[in-house]
Amino acid sequence: VEGTKGLAQLIGCDEQNIIETLGDYVSALDQRFCAKTGKVVFPARMSPTDSNFVVARITPCIHYCMGGLQISSCAEVLRQSRAGAMGRRSKVRRLFAAGECTG
Repeated sequence: VEGTKGLAQLIGCDEQNIIETLGDYVSALDQRFCAKTGKVVFPARMSPTDSNFVVARITPCIHYCMGGLQISSCAEVLRQSRAGAMGRRSKVRRLFAAGECTG
């Protein structure tokens, strides 16, 4: 679609909302952190000044419900500790995970 106006018309929202959202995204991307969501990965740069947007409709399905392993920042699989405070996690020795299995 062409520009923020075309995108707003396509998804049925106010163009100013699109502009503000893309501005927030650019700011978070530049800081490499989104304070609203905690997001730290930004796979694409988008801007309110972009002239064209490629739009796709994603329909949720069971595929997006996969995963469930909790991992550390080093991809080590975590489990609930047997002893200690509730909610505390410990590493599963020599077991690492990435991708869909981590949810």
